[in-house]
Amino acid sequence: MNSLPSHRDLRVFVHLARGFGRSAWKQLWDQGKIIGINHDDPYGYRQAEDMGCIVEQSEDYPESALKRLLRLAVRAILGFDFLHAWSNRKGILAAEVVWTHTESQALAVLLLLRLHPSARRRIAVIAQTVWVMDNWESYFSLRRAFYRSLLNRADILSFLSTSAAARAQQRFPDNRVEFIKYGIRADQSLAVIERAMHMPIRILAMGNDRHRDWPTFVAAIQNNDLYVARVATGAKIDRLLANIENIRRERANSNPELMELFRWADVVVVCLVENLHASGITVIEEAVLCGIPVITTDAGGLRSYFGPDEVTYVPAKDPQALRSAIDLLVTNEELRQRKARQALARMKNGDLNSRSFVARHVELSNDLCRVQREEAPVRAYSAVAER
Repeated sequence: MNSLPSHRDLRVFVHLARGFGRSAWKQLWDQGKIIGINHDDPYGYRQAEDMGCIVEQSEDYPESALKRLLRLAVRAILGFDFLHAWSNRKGILAAEVVWTHTESQALAVLLLLRLHPSARRRIAVIAQTVWVMDNWESYFSLRRAFYRSLLNRADILSFLSTSAAARAQQRFPDNRVEFIKYGIRADQSLAVIERAMHMPIRILAMGNDRHRDWPTFVAAIQNNDLYVARVATGAKIDRLLANIENIRRERANSNPELMELFRWADVVVVCLVENLHASGITVIEEAVLCGIPVITTDAGGLRSYFGPDEVTYVPAKDPQALRSAIDLLVTNEELRQRKARQALARMKNGDLNSRSFVARHVELSNDLCRVQREEAPVRAYSAVAER
């Protein structure tokens, strides 16, 4: 276990994917090209500066065509972007604790520290991963062994879903595993709760995640005059939408275009297949902040974020249940508005926003220091209990 200071500002390095470096993000933000409800820094991690931390974030250092080719080749071989971490090694090795955003960054940082054993003894790593538990069985045995050897070195394995955390605790029984609720910026007043419903009912579906269940969504409402839908996705569903007149594909290339979609919608539907990583949580949170009632598949550990009194859950791969849930919400004004208000309150006043997300990282970092100071063994933390 690593020793971290508790009597002064904690030096944190946040390692993010290439393309999400601090300078690159700010430039895109200033140009209005960061789509969604966000901060002017990546994911709002710099809020930790108000919580007793000195925060540095990874940068996208310039690279020639040859260096880019080499980086991508190494990434293809390892399955994570090690050379991006190598380019940021000065900041990583100067930190007292490193936070990562997905497994690509977590594995890269852990490999970097393996190559610097003296630094490893003084740098703690909160290794946040997203898809690794979903993908674990698809890795060939040598890759699983390699990833296990790296992840075992993390001080904390953190996940955005109770489902993934529970699975990880089974596969990494000697590791400390934590569920951290992912949250987005919630300090803006965007919600319009008391909105008139339309006929036909306006349904918005969004997302690019591979765990979106577009066939079930389409089957629930296709060519039914009671519904009209807009679908904002980069998924390859053109063939699925062929000859369907009431579902139109959209693109949100700017925040004004995204907000216009939310203003248009009567209800947001997030239709999913089974997964372990809380697929759809960002879209759900954005809809909630806009005051729109949400219907989602009961999958991925989403109930750890919102209860059934806040969003409407339906079983997986059940078009009839989805259609019935839509009809119930749009015909019951009191139910619709009550759920929207309670979901909004959870985000505004609870532990479900970007500030609480960052605060939990700070709390865990300080806990690593406290445990070391007390010379107490680190126990495997409950991955299922909701905070």
